[in-house]
Amino acid sequence: MISQTTDFSPLSASKRDRIPYSLSSALTLHNPACLLVPRKNNAPIYWNAEQFNLHQVTLFQTASQAQKQAILQITTRDLLERACEIETFGIHYYDRAIALGITLQERTVYSIFKAENTLHLAQIAGWLNRKEISRFKPLFFPFLTNFIDTQNLNVLRFVMQVVLEGWELSSYRKFLKDCREEKVICAVKELLKNKSRHHTMGTTLSKQSSLLEDDSIILVAILAEFISAIQKLPYHLVEAIEQILGHLSLVQKQQAIAELEIEKYNAMQLKQLHFLISKGRSGKILTELEARGCFHVVS
Repeated sequence: MISQTTDFSPLSASKRDRIPYSLSSALTLHNPACLLVPRKNNAPIYWNAEQFNLHQVTLFQTASQAQKQAILQITTRDLLERACEIETFGIHYYDRAIALGITLQERTVYSIFKAENTLHLAQIAGWLNRKEISRFKPLFFPFLTNFIDTQNLNVLRFVMQVVLEGWELSSYRKFLKDCREEKVICAVKELLKNKSRHHTMGTTLSKQSSLLEDDSIILVAILAEFISAIQKLPYHLVEAIEQILGHLSLVQKQQAIAELEIEKYNAMQLKQLHFLISKGRSGKILTELEARGCFHVVS
C-alpha cells in the first residue's frame, strides 16, 4: 500500500537548505529554459479565468478584483495538486512495474519512465512553490491507493498507462491554453513528449496482452470509479467560488454549473475515456461499463 505519511529522513538544517539548490541545479541541467524561479507569492496564478470557463460565470464577473484573484489562486492550486497526485501515483505504479517486469529491457524502460515521472512531480511541486513533498494524501483519486498493490501488471498497465496517462495527455495539453507563465508552457511541452511515450508503449503492450475473466472484473470496478471521479472534478470550481464569496443558494450553484458548461465538458471527457478504453482492445470491459451507464453524464 502507498504510504500516506511518507516523510523524508531527518536532515540537518544546513543539508536541508542545500536540497532546493541541488534540485534546481539538476532541473536546470535537464532543461534550463524551463526552470521556473520560485516566487515570493505562495499562491501563484498561472492561468486566466478562461482556462476554467470562469469568465462565463456571473458570480465571478460581479466579484471584486481581490475575490477574483483569490478564486483563481484556489483553482490554480487545485489543478496543480491534482497533477501532483497523478504523478505520485505514476511513480508508485512504475515502482510496481519494475518489480513485476519479466525482462531486463522491460524493467529498464519502466525505470526510465519512473525517473521522468519523478522529474514531472518535482517541476509541478515547484510551480506550487513547494520545496518538498513530505506527505502524500490523495484527494482526487483515493481509490487508486490500494489498486497500485495489484500483482497483475496487465491490469495495472491498462489503467495507469492506457487510460490514466492517455487522459493526462489531454489535461496537460489544456495547461498550454491561457497560461500566463512561459516557463510553465515550456515545461509542459517537454512533459507531453514523455507522457506520449509512456501512453503509446502501454497501449501497444496492452493490445498484445490477454485479460483473464478476473482481470476484467477488476478493471470494470476500478474504471467505473475513475470515470465517476472525472465527472466530479469540474464541481471543484463551484466550491472555489463558494469558498471565497460565501454560502451560495441552490439556484446560484445551478446557475454557476450551467454557466461553467460542466455537463458539456463532462460529455467530452466521457467520449475521450470511451475512446481510450477502446484502444486497449477491451470490448468486453467497454460493454460492461456501458451497461452500467458509466458513460452517461451525471447532472
